[in-house]
This record gives sequence, C-alpha cells and structure tokens, in this order.
Amino acid sequence: MQCAMLKAALLSAVALFAAAFAHPQQNGDSLTTGLSLLNGQNLVSAQKIFVLGFFSNGNSTYLGVWYNEMQPRTIVWVANRQNPITGGNGSLTLTSSSLELLDRTGNPVWSNAFQTQNSPQAFLLDSGNLIVNDTVSGNLLWQAFDHPSDTLLPGIRIGYDTSTNDNSFVTSWKNGSDPSLGEYSLRLDPKRLPDVLLFHGSVPKYRMGTWNGQGFSGLPALRATNLLAFNMTVDEDSAYYSYTALDTSILWRFVVSPDGLAHRWCSNQSNLWTEYWHLPQDQCDVYVYCGANAACYNGDCKCLSEFTPKSPCDWSQRNFAGGCVRDAVLPCSSGNGFAFLSKVKVPDTLNAIMVHGKGWDDCKNLCLRQCSCSAYTVFQESDCVVWFGDLVDIVQLSEGINDLYTRVSHSNPSHSGRNIAIIVSVSVVVVVLVISALLSFCYRRSQQKHLPLAEGEEVF
Repeated sequence: MQCAMLKAALLSAVALFAAAFAHPQQNGDSLTTGLSLLNGQNLVSAQKIFVLGFFSNGNSTYLGVWYNEMQPRTIVWVANRQNPITGGNGSLTLTSSSLELLDRTGNPVWSNAFQTQNSPQAFLLDSGNLIVNDTVSGNLLWQAFDHPSDTLLPGIRIGYDTSTNDNSFVTSWKNGSDPSLGEYSLRLDPKRLPDVLLFHGSVPKYRMGTWNGQGFSGLPALRATNLLAFNMTVDEDSAYYSYTALDTSILWRFVVSPDGLAHRWCSNQSNLWTEYWHLPQDQCDVYVYCGANAACYNGDCKCLSEFTPKSPCDWSQRNFAGGCVRDAVLPCSSGNGFAFLSKVKVPDTLNAIMVHGKGWDDCKNLCLRQCSCSAYTVFQESDCVVWFGDLVDIVQLSEGINDLYTRVSHSNPSHSGRNIAIIVSVSVVVVVLVISALLSFCYRRSQQKHLPLAEGEEVF
C-alpha cells in the first residue's frame, strides 16, 4: 500500500515538473529581490503589450523584450547582445545591488549595478522599458531605455552629454537572426550642431539635416501630427532626440536594420507591421552625393554660384563625388555678396558654429567680417549659423523652411533672395495701385461723358 502511494506521489511530482516546463510560468510584470526569472519564464507588462524573456539563436541564448501580440515576434531590446549564454539555460536575478544575467553555472554574462539602501524591484512597463526602482522612495535606479539596442521606441532618447561622457545610440543587428552589434548606427555627433545621422561604421551614410528649432532641415515633412511628436532637447553640453506617440492605440518603432536602412513601422488592426517610411530614400539622401560646394535636387547635382565642376569629365558621366571648385580666388572684401538658395537641407555643420541672438542682417555682417566664412543662415529668426570652408551635403527640397546664403565675389542685389522678395512685393503693390488709380480715373471720365447736360450748359 505504501509503495503504491509512494509511486503515485512520484508520478504526480514528475507530472507537475513536466507541466512547469511545458507551460512557462508567468511572473506578472515584476521581479523582486532574491527571485530569478528562468529560461522558459516571462514577465508580461500590465496591459500585456510587451514580454521580457529568453530567446535563442542556435546555441546562443539571449534575454530580450518583444511585443506580446505582434506577428512575427519582434524583439526591441536585448540585454546581452555581445555575450550570449551558450550550452544551457540561464537566469535573470535581482539582488540588492544589481540586476544580473547568469549562465547555467551561475557566472554573470551581463549585469548592471546600482546603489540603494532599500530593496529594489524590477518592472516591465507597457512602454517596453525594463526598470529597477527603489521600493521605498520610488526612485529610478536603472532602466533599459538608457541602453537601447537597434530600436527606438516612443520615450527612448538618443544623444550625448559631453559633461558626463554619455553617448546613447542605436545599432543594427549583425543580421536578421543575430542580435550582436552590426555595422550601422543612428546617433547624434557632438562635433556637429544637433542632427541625427546614420553611420556605416564611422562614416556618415545619411543625415536628417540640422535641427532648426522646429524640425530637421532635411525632413520638412517630418513634423508633429496627431500621431507623433518629435523632440530635441539641447543644452550647452548636450543634445537628445526622441519622439512621442500621441495616438496610443498605434504601436510605433524606429529600427536600424542590418542592410543600413532606418525604418519607421506602425501597427495595423491585424497586429501586423506597416512601413510608415524609411531612410535614405533616393540619391540625394546619400551623404555628400554631390561632393563639395554643390547642391542636389531630384538626383541631379548643380555647382553653387561661382563654382564649376572639379572634374568636368567625371561630372558629365554623373560621377559627382569630386564636387565643385571656385572659378577664381575669392578676394576677401567688404564688397563680397551672397548667392541665395531657398528650401534647403543646410550643409553639414562639422565646420559651422551657431551664434544666438543674431538676426539676418547681423548674421550676414558676421560672415562678411570673417574671410573664411563661406555661408550663413538663420534659424527661428535669431539663431545665426555660419560655415567656414567647403560646403557639403546640401539638398534643395520641393518644400522646406530654411534658406542658405553662400558667399560670392561681389555684392549683387540679384544674389539676395530676401531682397528680391522685398523688391518684387513692393513693385507688385506699386503697379497694382497705379493701375487701380488709372482705371478709377478712366471710369470717372467715362461717367462724366455720359451724364445728361443741364439746362443752359454748353460743351466746349
């Protein structure tokens, strides 16, 4: 009898053990101190939007976050991209001072440390952010959003702070199944004015265009709508870019893919992804496609005023990489003027500075006073930007808000687009007034000729 009972108990234990592995345990949305998340178990955010768990690529196992209901499974964050767990199961453990990912032998393959006098608790939020909070004060001790992978979710920011040596950016996967670091990254460069660039290694492949206070100068269509808002916070030593989803019924992600494209995706009603747009899109998007001192429009290149192709032979064969050079040496003179380009993605700002509190006239004079100044523009009517030396990666747009003035040998009213606009506007008003006066005069004379003569009135 006792043997039969013991046998039944053992069978029940085996069944429970097997069931535990057949049906992964759901640990809610949080992990408390001293507990572990094992391979096969998940954390699910409160509204069941995101999942934190383990996934494998061959013999390599990773800890990641993915969408709960979107198909196919879409991973947005990976903890141990460069150090996978190999040859067995792993676990995520929260201690009083760190969040640690351990391999099957208990050795850490990924960890982060924090300081607190109280017990911490880890949460997976509906934003997709994995955070660790102090359970008493509620202070944030660590968050995954400070360490993005290949995906920008709403609320993740990329950028830099030179005072703290922070530099946050996203990097593509190596390929479609390998989350280790790939060749492409999306980042802000502290050497430039605020701008988001797509790099291939250390070489720029595409840039959105300098932030002009309202948006990116190269993406005038990328502006706040009822769906998304785009944010750039700029201080003396820092600049960070992020975006906000205004319609929370739609899921959004901005991903740098292994093929070197940056895609913005949104969800549809069938829980499938729809591409909203991608970058780069055409030849003019290719960084410095036209070389120096030229502007790109509709896939074609044109030298700036007083410049000619450096290699006319290459230029005629649509090899624009050599760019353009000046027709003649530019004398440094107060008599220099400026040629006008409207609706442009302004040049790359590696060789530019911004001076606050200067409008168009002051900015022009500032450029004229410096012999090496080659161009200027003004953002938001009071942020003067001046360039020195060659001008690269200029794109003329079919729509846009930024004008550019490039330095030429002599002052010529025809070179000033703003002067042209003023002169044309005034001329049109004067002509309209003169024509109106003449028509009014002729009408009155005509009316007088047709009036009946009064008794005794004679016509001379």
